[in-house]
Amino acid sequence: MLIDLDYVSVEDFHSIMAKQKGIANIDLLNYHIPQDVVEVVSSEIAHRGVLMPVDKLGKLLTLAMACPLDVEIISEVEAHTGLKVKPMLSTRDALKSTIANHYPLDKDPSTAEDGIAQELRKEFGVLLKKNEVARRIFAIESLAPFAQTTEHLKSIREEQKNGSILKAMTENIATDPVATALLLRVSNSEAYGFSKRVDSLGLACTLLGPAAVYAVVDSAPLSDYASGPDDFDYEGLWRRAQFCAEAAQSIASAMNSQLAITAYTAALLHEIGRLALLHAMPNSYPGITLGKNGPERAQAEARAFRLTAAEAGYVLTRSWNMPLSIAEPIRYQREPRLAKQAREVTPIVTLAVLMADAHEVGASSPKLNKTDTIIARLGLSRSVLREIYADTVSNTAVEA
Repeated sequence: MLIDLDYVSVEDFHSIMAKQKGIANIDLLNYHIPQDVVEVVSSEIAHRGVLMPVDKLGKLLTLAMACPLDVEIISEVEAHTGLKVKPMLSTRDALKSTIANHYPLDKDPSTAEDGIAQELRKEFGVLLKKNEVARRIFAIESLAPFAQTTEHLKSIREEQKNGSILKAMTENIATDPVATALLLRVSNSEAYGFSKRVDSLGLACTLLGPAAVYAVVDSAPLSDYASGPDDFDYEGLWRRAQFCAEAAQSIASAMNSQLAITAYTAALLHEIGRLALLHAMPNSYPGITLGKNGPERAQAEARAFRLTAAEAGYVLTRSWNMPLSIAEPIRYQREPRLAKQAREVTPIVTLAVLMADAHEVGASSPKLNKTDTIIARLGLSRSVLREIYADTVSNTAVEA
């Protein structure tokens, strides 16, 4: 609790624990744990107690813990296993990363009984029964980040040893919608149990810490998008995501809004559904949508799959337990009036999407037809939006 409230740093807490008499330390990230030892402790206890079994010798179970003085959870493990626990100290980041790798959360809403699964079963039950593509998207465990994100993250980890490493990691990941989505998924999982829903990359990285951030991105599947099929423009999607995110942040900032960071994140992920559809239908999706943009592409997706990319993005982000402040702007990016929970963020993302549309075709200004109600609601003017568009075009050209 003290760590989550920022009264004590993770490093300070670990240092205090390391000074306690009779407590040994273990580096979990460099330790191989046999599968039969993993199975001694249930996934539920490991996640809830932030602990990891590392060795079993006769009736003695060695347990890595963030707090080896937690006699209550130790007693629970002893009652659960019938073994005598020998606690050892490990960092919280290393524990959470190791737990996530050895105890993956159940993705099947028909068998899991946690609160997340119950919520998803209620929301998507009918859709998953009727739509095979939706079922495939719901079952996606991971997507591949862009190659240069992973490479740059590795170099940051190797070269920077001071306190700026987390900031450098966050800035690197903030341009990649897939890596951002993966970290939001992990930080919102019940395994971490944070007291509030995480709707920004910066908060996710801060809560997880450098070791876990690197582990999440590095453990994702590898894919060289640059050498992918010619009929799907990965690089264009990446550039569009970055442009849309920058525009959304500028729009929110012009409103003196506290939603700038959330708007940036939702806009960065606004086309994650295209990657989800590509993952689910790799042979047909590229050809069906080749050369189509915006509403025309959505119509082709709906005809072929009975699911648009915006809807696919919503299914994916909700199945990854992201908050509605992120998921709804993705789903209703062109129909902001339908948003129920994210009524402030969604219209910001809508305007940013229209700007991204204009930028894709090289237009001098965005088409803001039928947006008068949105603009008035946000307290902006067309002239301000045109300035934001021009500045975003200029800024992204410099960054490129």
